[in-house]
Amino acid sequence: MFSDIVKRINKAKRILIIPHIMPDGDAIGSSIALKLALQKIGKIVCVHNTAPLPDDISFIGMEHISDATEFVASADLAIALDSSDKNRLSIPLDDIGGLDIINIDHHRTNENYGLLNLVLPEVSATGEIIYNLIVSMGIEVDAEIAENLYIAIATDTGRFLYSNTHPETMRIAAKLLENGIDIDNLNIQLYQNKPFAKVMFESEAILSTKLFYQKRLSVVCLEKSLFEKYGLNHTASDGIVERARNIRGVDVSFLLKEVDDMVKVSMRSKGDFDVSLIAGIFGGGGHKNAAGFVTKHKLYSINKLLIEEAGKQYGF
Repeated sequence: MFSDIVKRINKAKRILIIPHIMPDGDAIGSSIALKLALQKIGKIVCVHNTAPLPDDISFIGMEHISDATEFVASADLAIALDSSDKNRLSIPLDDIGGLDIINIDHHRTNENYGLLNLVLPEVSATGEIIYNLIVSMGIEVDAEIAENLYIAIATDTGRFLYSNTHPETMRIAAKLLENGIDIDNLNIQLYQNKPFAKVMFESEAILSTKLFYQKRLSVVCLEKSLFEKYGLNHTASDGIVERARNIRGVDVSFLLKEVDDMVKVSMRSKGDFDVSLIAGIFGGGGHKNAAGFVTKHKLYSINKLLIEEAGKQYGF
């Protein structure tokens, strides 16, 4: 499964790793873990990211990510991680010239835009694929690599609560724990370390939740002014769409937020309600129970369209 990718990596000397825009724990954790692993076999590796990290993962490996714009010219391979389509890459394809791209992802909506594509929708997280790739290359998974992979998998499975958590997911997590992770400190950093401003922001955001279709759809709309009120960037809203989804009786949840001159939409659902179908209509993608997209529509314009589309798709 990994043989062609391993051969191409072994031929390269300078490797650019590209997570998706507005990166989450899976994108960043996977990227740092792969960088650390490839450095063990003598590769020169740069992970590109210039966006602010979500607050819960802002503690990890900042020294391992940077603006790789200048690195691109000297790179001889690019590896895209956790990005379902080329338009979500943190460096546009047009800006990386003729570099070969290895596309590694777990989203079923992936467009297979790479020269080599390793897309496994059945796995829990891109971090799970990266773990198996590192092992297949015979590279030791040390404590730092293990910690970043654990962050990738734990955050993308919602602390192993989501339906994408499989027996193999838990087996890999157990192996990562055996590599010396300080799980107590990691859990404190990930889940018990919120700034007071973020707590107040979340409280106000949750109070704005509106329910539709006999309380089966929850919608949260966040204007840019709310982030500015508490001095926070757009990542402060991470986790709110899940809280709105967790309301009893709610099957589908949308969170819409103003980010610069765009609106970023996050979508969550329970059971067989497939939010990736709606995300696809608006140029996005994702999984059945977790998807999203970015749009140029105004906040309350796309809000109206999404509510209407939910009614059509799900028969609410």
